[in-house]
Order: sequence, then C-alpha cells, then structure tokens
Amino acid sequence: MRFQAAIPPTFVTSGKMTCSLPSRRKRSLSQKPPKLSLEMRIGLRAQVLAQDAARPQDWWQQFCGGEPFDAILLDAPCTASGIVRRHPDVRWLRRESDIAQLAQVQARLLAALWPMLRPGGRMLYATCSVFKAEGQQQIETFLARNSEASLMPSPGHILPAAADTGHSVPDNGPGGHDGFYYALLQKTKR
Repeated sequence: MRFQAAIPPTFVTSGKMTCSLPSRRKRSLSQKPPKLSLEMRIGLRAQVLAQDAARPQDWWQQFCGGEPFDAILLDAPCTASGIVRRHPDVRWLRRESDIAQLAQVQARLLAALWPMLRPGGRMLYATCSVFKAEGQQQIETFLARNSEASLMPSPGHILPAAADTGHSVPDNGPGGHDGFYYALLQKTKR
C-alpha cells in the first residue's frame, strides 16, 4: 500500500475529504504507513491526490467532479519564520527575497482555490510565518480583490514570545507555542 503525505491544502466536502499537494512538495510515506487511518480516527474516508493545488484545472473536474467544497484548509508554503524556536536552521536557510517569492505563491494559491469554495463555505488560511507579508497583508490584499470574501473572527498573527493577547491556543501558555498566522474567510452566499 502506498501513502502520500497530506501536505496542504486539504479540502473537505460533506463527509468526503480530498487532499491535494503542491507538486514540489509531494513525498511518499510508503515506508511508514500511518498507525491509525483517518476513517478509524474520525469516521471519514480520504481521497488523496498528488496534484498541484495551484492548478486545479488539471484535476478538480476529473477527480472531484467539479463539485464546490464546503471548506478548504490552505496551509500555505511560507518562510517558516514562526518555527525558528524549534528549527533554528531556518534563519540560515532563508533569504530576504524568499518572503516576496513565497507571498506570490500564497497569492496564487488563494486565487486558484477560492473559486472551488461553495457560497457560504469557509477557507482557513494558515502559515507558520510571523511576517505580515505572508499573513495579515496577504489576507488584506485578497479581501480587497474579492468582494465575495469576508474575514470571520480568527486569531491572525500569533507570535511565539508574545504575552497572551486573548488569541493564544488554550492548551499552551503564553509564549509556549510557535508563531503562526490564521485567517478564517467565508464566501458570501449568492
């Protein structure tokens, strides 16, 4: 049996889950299958696709019947600046130019995946970056270009060493987590 890593974005639609992987980030888990299947853990079956999420025209109709999704989790590729605490090598692996390049990739993914969301559906945009260009500014730009998108209450930037701002994760103390950005977007019902 061969497994593909469920690297985001992940799409969920009424009990059916479809995972799509950016083509550069495909990796095989054939040597070490998961201990518990998704069905055993939460009662859902997953259709795992190793496709490019930035090019849904190549797979959405064929594998998903062109059916809009109820929810989309876009865990966008980013600089990983929020996980430096656990992965200090990130400082030396990234260049300043990576921020703009990755922000462009994130914008392309948002633009490609948004039309696949049904009216009333929600998209959770997430990065493990503390840079506003990959978080707050990315979403502000997206909202300015998409009148059918609205920002729902969501944490926004969570900084690793920040005092509790009311947005920290309840099971982590202040500063006891990595840096992230989360934005929950909802598509206006027609």
